Amino acid sequence: MILQLLQKSSIYRWLWDSPTDPPLSSQAAAMWVGALSAVGSAVGLLITISLGTPSQYIINYVANLVFLAASLIIIKRSALITRFGTNVALASGTIVVSLQIATGYGKDPSLLAVLFYVWIVLLAFSFFSTAEALGHIFFIIALYSLSLIFGDKPSSPLADWILTISTLLVTSISAGYLNYSIRKLAITDAMTGILNRKGWDFATNREVSRVHRSEEMLMVGLIDLNDFKKINDTLGHDEGDRILARTASAITSSIRAVDIAARWGGDEFAILAIVDSKIQAQHIIERIVQDVSTVTNLRCGVAISNGRQSIAKLVEVADQALYRAKAEKDKSWSMTDLTGRVSEL
Repeated sequence: MILQLLQKSSIYRWLWDSPTDPPLSSQAAAMWVGALSAVGSAVGLLITISLGTPSQYIINYVANLVFLAASLIIIKRSALITRFGTNVALASGTIVVSLQIATGYGKDPSLLAVLFYVWIVLLAFSFFSTAEALGHIFFIIALYSLSLIFGDKPSSPLADWILTISTLLVTSISAGYLNYSIRKLAITDAMTGILNRKGWDFATNREVSRVHRSEEMLMVGLIDLNDFKKINDTLGHDEGDRILARTASAITSSIRAVDIAARWGGDEFAILAIVDSKIQAQHIIERIVQDVSTVTNLRCGVAISNGRQSIAKLVEVADQALYRAKAEKDKSWSMTDLTGRVSEL
């Protein structure tokens, strides 16, 4: 029960969805992590070789060689590596860097090994969710602190800790905000401020996964504005744009924070919600239709499912329901129930 409540909160969505919309595939993330880990290992080897004291830094040699070999395996097998595996690979990089700091901090270039932490936080905020990236930050802070406590100490360990951690936090916050902003632009419709078709695809895939793990249902609605072309022709495109923006605002104000609204294209909008029953779906649609009707006339088609159908199928069925609603002048919306009566198609 508590987990379900958390999943419906905006904080949960921010933690697990930002800044990964649109998310890279697990294979692409593994390729990047593997490639930059290999480069980091190679640089670590070159630095160790340049020290000219192999016996003193034998742990560094072994750690970098092992991690380099593992990085090459990750690159070659990236298609088989899951998101969890990619996180583990990046966390392993933190362990290798911390080990080198612990065995040589304050001596020669080992002092600069903390810069590799910056690589890790940039990767984390580029390819993982906010929650995962924060996890890597806390892991770095923990291992770096242990390195200073139990490993070779610099002359001013507290000053070094403050400078290093503050640099990592500023870097991660800046990178996270920049990535979030860029990806928001990619998935947001500029005119209305809600999701575009690309954003819809990414967001709805997550909801399908949630429904598969629960007994809830999916509801997809398509809204079409009546005679919108006439509005553009008679009142001008500026007025048409204002109506689109006001329609999007009416939709977002009438749905729940956890529901998804997108501009489907032109004068069409799409809504996705997870509902407990057909009655709840009807209430949501009625509220949307009522609020949007204060802006302009509309028709709406709705499809609900227990999660066995794909989003594309639900959109197709909702589109059919939309045409039925358009065919009946006294009907503003029509619904098809796929939870048990597929014969309605």
